[in-house]
Amino acid sequence: MTSQEPGICEIDPWLKPFAPAIKRRLESYKKWINQNEGGYDKFSHGYERFGLNVLPNGDIIYRE
Repeated sequence: MTSQEPGICEIDPWLKPFAPAIKRRLESYKKWINQNEGGYDKFSHGYERFGLNVLPNGDIIYRE
């Protein structure tokens, strides 16, 4: 793996021809997550807010 290839190319060598596109998309995704979702950690906890959730008083709420 070179410094320009994403780690997935080491796992699946068939992806090596697509390494530049994968890297570009990954960087774009990281930028979007940081700008629009407040970072990856906050984004990854979306399940705590969206979907069906039980409130402390026992009510059930659904958010999309």
